[in-house]
Amino acid sequence: MLLRTIVATTLLASVLHAQPVVVTIDHSQPHRAISPYIYGSNGNDAGAQDGITIRRQGGNRLTGYNWENNYSHAGEDWQNSNDTYLPWYYHVPENRWQEPGVVLTTFIDDNKGAGIKSLVTLPVAGYVSADANGSVTPEQVAPSARFHRVEIEHSGSTGQANTDDDVVYVEDEVRFLTNRYGAGAGPQWTVAYSLDNEPSLWPETHPRIHPDKTTFQDLMARSIRTATVIRAVDPTALIYGPAEFGFSAFTNLQDAPDKSLFMPYGSFIDGYLMMMKMAEGTAGKRLLDVLDVHWYPNLNGEAISFNDNLVEEDKRIQAPRSLWQESYVEDSWIGQWYGPASGQRMRLPLLPTLQRIIDERYPGTMLSISEFNYGGPRQVSTGLAVADVLGILGNHGVYSATHWEAIDGYIRAAYRLYRNADGNGLRVGDSSVVTTTSDASEASAYSSVDTEGRMHVIVIWKANRSDVVRIAIDGSFKGVPKSCHGFDGESNVIAVKPMPVQVDASTFTLAVTARSAYHIVFDPTTSSVAEGGTDDGLLINQYGMTTGTSVVSNITVYDIVGNLVYTLPKMEATTSITWPASLGHGAYVVMAEVGGRMTTGRMLR
Repeated sequence: MLLRTIVATTLLASVLHAQPVVVTIDHSQPHRAISPYIYGSNGNDAGAQDGITIRRQGGNRLTGYNWENNYSHAGEDWQNSNDTYLPWYYHVPENRWQEPGVVLTTFIDDNKGAGIKSLVTLPVAGYVSADANGSVTPEQVAPSARFHRVEIEHSGSTGQANTDDDVVYVEDEVRFLTNRYGAGAGPQWTVAYSLDNEPSLWPETHPRIHPDKTTFQDLMARSIRTATVIRAVDPTALIYGPAEFGFSAFTNLQDAPDKSLFMPYGSFIDGYLMMMKMAEGTAGKRLLDVLDVHWYPNLNGEAISFNDNLVEEDKRIQAPRSLWQESYVEDSWIGQWYGPASGQRMRLPLLPTLQRIIDERYPGTMLSISEFNYGGPRQVSTGLAVADVLGILGNHGVYSATHWEAIDGYIRAAYRLYRNADGNGLRVGDSSVVTTTSDASEASAYSSVDTEGRMHVIVIWKANRSDVVRIAIDGSFKGVPKSCHGFDGESNVIAVKPMPVQVDASTFTLAVTARSAYHIVFDPTTSSVAEGGTDDGLLINQYGMTTGTSVVSNITVYDIVGNLVYTLPKMEATTSITWPASLGHGAYVVMAEVGGRMTTGRMLR
């Protein structure tokens, strides 16, 4: 009878697709810790209910932010304006806008109250806003009365703001935060520090602050001095850098005038890490904890970030493969000149390349992507891409990541799929399990285990058709599906989905709809009942179910494609039921809790 069930399931799969995609989960391989800080945001629109664990206060605005008066500089983003945008953005009451550090403390306090870590940006470019008087003209380029000079060290610093001079000290800012929030180390850390933002673009984004091309020598000198001050004030704080924007920055610092200083070593990233390691040798302490980069996909000359263009859906869904897959060549100038087979030092896929350079140049440095974006929130393709990225980040040991722009719509669905799938805190495990798919163009899958031994499987179905995915779990894990939640093109609200159907002891089939994503939980169990078999005296057959010596609870019956068709809360010991007539002819999976263990049975009517 079991054979007939397997045949029926296989026939269904073959009708839908000649060779179903297979997800293979190798639970016997060593597991890898998943950092909780890859589920981050740059905005203040998402919170703990979306599973956000870290927020970054960064971007172009923070290059010219003056912590003493809370003025900031928009640069080319908005008319090179000096203004009060930041206190307005963080909903600071207007009567507090002049309070030193209030933009920082409001941001950090809000995060701390929600159990969210804070990554703040310190100025390295040299000048910050002196006023809120609007546009800065070309004639008022720094140094001028429109800006205050940034000094890094301040002898005798107490962390107090001095608004009577035209100098802003980084050491004062760090000490102000350390006085308020304490040291940065350990699991209870509150604040980490980023060494400014996208320095290679300063002449383009901030021509009134830094009109000249960024040089490697000047950037490294400023960065090392700033990191040294941070470490002197807070020896345990996490330090991020350089927060660079893209491939041309990673390779040659946007064609820096003195690129000859680092290009013999392969790339700007090589040079940056080497200089930071040398600085550690001089200072006697590590000055960079996290190598931080930004990543915005741009395929075939067309930006897929920030938009809801339906034409780009297929490109958007495939774009995350450039983060990890050696055999994938994206359709872009980066793929053409810096693809996996290019032989270039800096090449795709991005994450293995960055990790290789870290391991060679500054071992022990962690990795962050503090800005990334794969499209607007209204398209399911964006949700699938972001869900894929979150899984990739966990698989590759990335320490932290923060999405740029609002976490809304399908982007929110992607985050909640991992961090709050059922609305009651259902989240993936904290240890990744080796998982592969037979066709990465059609599906991605990521598995993890939690502290209770449950296995969480994320399946991302990229194809624009309904089908069946086969899930094969190696014999070192025995379990049965407990829940399945997901989203698709019909709705960005995560909902309960049909459960996978068990084919044999280690194989399941999941019915998937066009462009959809799923979070499946498998409960560990050592019990399985084939039709006519018993477990603790339990008998399941085509006519009904008879209990043995134990009470049986949470009885659920699923059809061959995983639809829930029958439930029964409880059966006492040594009792029987007959299946209702509504269970017509076909194959079914029966799940129940027996003696504290989840049991699965199969029957054919």
